[in-house]
Amino acid sequence: MKVINLLIMLSMLCVFSSCDKDDEEGESSPIVGTWQVVNYERKTGVNGTWAAVSDLSCRMQERQTYGQGGQFSQISGACSGSTAGINGTWKLSSDQSSITYTYTNYSGEYVRKVERLNDSELVISWDSGSTTGAYFRASYRKAN
Repeated sequence: MKVINLLIMLSMLCVFSSCDKDDEEGESSPIVGTWQVVNYERKTGVNGTWAAVSDLSCRMQERQTYGQGGQFSQISGACSGSTAGINGTWKLSSDQSSITYTYTNYSGEYVRKVERLNDSELVISWDSGSTTGAYFRASYRKAN
């Protein structure tokens, strides 16, 4: 009986002291850091062809920063006439196929597809959510 009680106590200790995989991922993920946009593309419809956005000058100023604790910030450049930023949180899926964002001052979660992620390159794409069927893809290089 003492052995059974000991085994139960040890297994409970293991359960309560184990880390959540998501907690560890933020610490070791290659996404942590600051990223500079290097390409911005658009397509119409799922089967459309990706084409560079014609006026990239303001998009090329965009920078995104992913913090280890899940903090997110984006400086959008001058596309909207200002360099206002967006802040919020990020969470990378366990298979690194998508990123879910929440933004301060905006409700809901925003999921983006991760097409490529390594120590120096990040490519994400998303459906614009409009009735035109527009999709966007942004390519980033790590700035730090």
